[in-house]
Amino acid sequence: DNTDTNTDTETETEINIETDIIPPVITILGDNPLSITKGDSYIELGADSLDEKDGNISVIISGNVDTSVVGSYDMTYTSTDNSGNISTAIRVVNVLAPPLTTFTIDTNTVLKPGKYSYDNLVITNNAVLTLEGDPDSTNSFKGVEINAYNITIDAGASISADGQGYQDGPGSPELNEDGASYGGKGAGGTSSVYGSSLEPEDLGSGKLSSGRGGGAIKLIVTDTLKNNGTISANGINSRASGGSIYVKTNQLEGTGNFNANGSGTSWPYTKAGGGGRIALYYNTSSFSGLAQALAGIYCFYGCNPAADTGTVGLFNLSDNSLNIISTWTFEDSLSPFNFDKIILNKNSKVEIEENVIINSDEFFVDEGSSVVSLGNNVLNIPIITLDNISTFTLAGGEKIDSDSLLVKGGSTFTFSDNGILSIDSLLVSGNSSTVTVVPEKILLLEIPNVEVQEGAYISVDQKGYVNGPGTQNENQKGGLYGGDDENISSSYVYGSALKPVDFGSGGKAPHPQGGGAIRLVITDTLINNGIISANGNVSSSGGSIYVTTKNLLGNGEFSANGGGLYAGGYFAAPGGGGRVAVYYESSSFTGKAEAKGGCGSYDGWSMTCASKGTVGLFDTLNNDLYLDSSWQFKNSDSPFNFNNIFISNGTKVISDENISLTANDISIDGASTFVFSGSETINANQMNILGNSTLTILNEKILKLEVSNLFVETGSYIQVDGKGYVSGPGSPEEGEQAGASYGGKGGGASSKPVYGSKEEPIDFGSGSKGNRGGGAIRLDISGTLENNGIISASNTKEHVSGGSIYVTASNILGNGKFVANGGGSSWPYGSIGGGGGRIAIYYDDYSFSGENIVLPGNYCFSGCASAGESGTLHLVDKNFIPLSSSKKIIKFNFSELIPEVVGTIEESNHTISLSVPFSTDITNLVPNIDISDKASIDPLNGVSQNFSNPVSYIVIAEDGSTESYTVTVLVLPDPDPEPILDTTPPEISSFLLNDISGDVTINPTESNPLSINLNASENVNWMSIKIENEDDSTVYKIFQSGVNCVDDTNTCLKSWNGGLSSGGLLQDDTTFKIKVHIKDEAGNEFYDYLSPVITIDTLI
Repeated sequence: DNTDTNTDTETETEINIETDIIPPVITILGDNPLSITKGDSYIELGADSLDEKDGNISVIISGNVDTSVVGSYDMTYTSTDNSGNISTAIRVVNVLAPPLTTFTIDTNTVLKPGKYSYDNLVITNNAVLTLEGDPDSTNSFKGVEINAYNITIDAGASISADGQGYQDGPGSPELNEDGASYGGKGAGGTSSVYGSSLEPEDLGSGKLSSGRGGGAIKLIVTDTLKNNGTISANGINSRASGGSIYVKTNQLEGTGNFNANGSGTSWPYTKAGGGGRIALYYNTSSFSGLAQALAGIYCFYGCNPAADTGTVGLFNLSDNSLNIISTWTFEDSLSPFNFDKIILNKNSKVEIEENVIINSDEFFVDEGSSVVSLGNNVLNIPIITLDNISTFTLAGGEKIDSDSLLVKGGSTFTFSDNGILSIDSLLVSGNSSTVTVVPEKILLLEIPNVEVQEGAYISVDQKGYVNGPGTQNENQKGGLYGGDDENISSSYVYGSALKPVDFGSGGKAPHPQGGGAIRLVITDTLINNGIISANGNVSSSGGSIYVTTKNLLGNGEFSANGGGLYAGGYFAAPGGGGRVAVYYESSSFTGKAEAKGGCGSYDGWSMTCASKGTVGLFDTLNNDLYLDSSWQFKNSDSPFNFNNIFISNGTKVISDENISLTANDISIDGASTFVFSGSETINANQMNILGNSTLTILNEKILKLEVSNLFVETGSYIQVDGKGYVSGPGSPEEGEQAGASYGGKGGGASSKPVYGSKEEPIDFGSGSKGNRGGGAIRLDISGTLENNGIISASNTKEHVSGGSIYVTASNILGNGKFVANGGGSSWPYGSIGGGGGRIAIYYDDYSFSGENIVLPGNYCFSGCASAGESGTLHLVDKNFIPLSSSKKIIKFNFSELIPEVVGTIEESNHTISLSVPFSTDITNLVPNIDISDKASIDPLNGVSQNFSNPVSYIVIAEDGSTESYTVTVLVLPDPDPEPILDTTPPEISSFLLNDISGDVTINPTESNPLSINLNASENVNWMSIKIENEDDSTVYKIFQSGVNCVDDTNTCLKSWNGGLSSGGLLQDDTTFKIKVHIKDEAGNEFYDYLSPVITIDTLI
């Protein structure tokens, strides 16, 4: 056999390799965690490491334990096996503080100024720990600082630095009788506050002659300060200020007191020391005691604070809040202040100095606390809340940036002016919660959203003028502002009805003050379920409320009422109403708005009320005006342009002269009254008189109405009864037994003839015995007049005549009445009623089924009968009317002058004369002219003219005929002219010597004297009349005033018998001249010779 021994054989071997992924296990030897006492040695016990494959392996130790410092330390153990798996373990080593020792003070103890350290400090057993101060030290801190882990003051025990401050010091007053200052100003004001409210470390101040200030306490507590006793730094004896208490602790506990009060005083001194300063810093607090830096008190039949309080702040470091439970001042020197919260409670009182910046998320004023800002401060505070009868008062110039201002719980926020407010929302809630303003400053708030809840107020009551434009000069008169119903004191009515921003005016009662002024600019929503008011005090007028808002909601009240009657020993009349104007885009407001006059009773049973002001609600989206209280269309607000005007709820509306009112629809409803002035311009498509309402006018003014359509509902009126003449062309002469005439003659034989036009009646009826005749109505209706009510120009008073109703309309319908009746008569006067008036109605279409009445008055005695003549009724289809030839100027006045100047019209020569006050510029006067219906005038009415010379006006009648009037304006002389200086000397205007006005030759003796008769140019004092020798002036005879030559007259009579005053005897053949000295009232003198010569001839 052949065997192959070289055959190759392949052998496969299977190898299993297991991967090591398990780390070793470390076992720490000894305790973990391990606690040791500070200062002891740390002994490392190490650790073992066992690996499943590799067995015991080494351990690397890292870390460090500093046994000199309390804390927690980590020692790290690391082990790595041969496969690279790593294990780590950590031992926690706690280095603990050694056990605290407690130092107990149970007897009175004194610590000198300096710094002290304790573990646990306990003051107990009514002990007093006195901390001295060193006023003479050069150190900045001159008191005692205690550092401790815990401090406990048991009830009855105390830490005291009372009277350890300055004897004098930085707050020492200049005068001995004044109080010292530190945190609060001492009374007397001769020293200033000093130090820090945030880190109070100063000593309080005193005065050598009085007391010593409080000392300085500083407590640094690592864990807990429990104060169930008293910690104090009060001033002592009298008039010294409190000192400092400065605490830093983790926990603040207890029910005790912190006091840094000023010391008081007593009679005869009245001024005490100011409070000191307290600052308590903590992380948590359950402290429920008191912390206060009160002012010293003055005691004399009772005790009261007699200086300013100091500062007390509790600072929660855990939430960065400032808690104030007593008093505090945000001082300019420490500004800005930055907190997350500022909380005031326990009737705290806080003052913010000028120019301070406060940044805080929330400012909460609670529990009767108060904040006073002194002005020009910056408050960046998203949430400001006042609650529980607290107050916040601004002085002006503040800049406030806030998301929300909430005033509730009967609290009050008082604004001033000149500030910059950026507030997103204002909520006033709770009974008597109020937002107001300082007196005589406008409450101006520009805020997106405002809500006034039920029982709450935005109020400026009694914040207006004491003496304002509406304060009347007469005693016992009430203040006015918004209106004068009687038009008696209209000069005291002022301001705008559309944009009221004026203050109300005080009256004549004690402590008068009108209502203030509110201006609210609300860019989103105003919800008023409370009261927004500007009411006046007693006898004073209401003020202003001017609101613009997008949305108006609520059922509250807008009120600008006048104050009531004053009857405290004398009467002072009630105050008039103010002004309210509320503008909105949409409204569901169901409350009320009013500006009523105040009321009261003079006799105990009847009621007297002052005039209402103006109240307007303006729908700006639809341009509608709602009047449901009272209103005046003022000339200064004119022109007025609205879509619709709704007058309701018994509202009285009056209009000034010359106003222009344009509206699509005017509705007078709800027993309301619209009183025209007589010279307004009304442009309306429709006027409706509804619900027992009345359209009327002032006395002796024509009610002119030119609208497209007029509707008078049943029970409503256009009425001018008793608006005519008291004494007119048809009035009987005084003492005559007759009725007044107009369209018909009055009763009685001596009644006057009728007057006026039958076709175009616009005259007033005539009155009698002090009663007015009917007025005059002129209705020009281009469309439809529907009269279901009464259009009347009558008077029910006795003996007066009816007035005028003159109507032109396209269509006349309805079942009402047109009435122009005269007044009746009664026993014992007999049948002397007033004559009927005049009615003229022009129409295109006439379906009126009512009555047209122009009856005379009746005489009623055992039955009634007509007591005069009926007036005239003129019904004319306009399709057949001839053109009017009337072309008269009925009225020509200068209404813009105050008082109004009324022209005198002489129809006989067609002249008009007016006399205007001295200094009136007559080169640019605007006349107010009434002319005949359908006539025109050139120059036009209302166009200014130069009246330096007579101006000619031409009236053109409808038929083209003309009449020319000449208008002459006279400027009256100056009622108080400057005196004219008299510089003209008097003269001897004539003379007679023995009845000769020239030379004379005489021999004067007793029986034949020379007669001298002098006449001056004016009344003079006769100083002297001297007859003087021409050759020798020492020879003369002198006369002075006396009988027949009296001073202050212009004549002088003298007689010369030849006797001389100087120079001996009279010599023959000598000549004399007369020298006269006279002086007038102004002191001008004449002292000269007269021309004639007197020759002496002793032979005569």
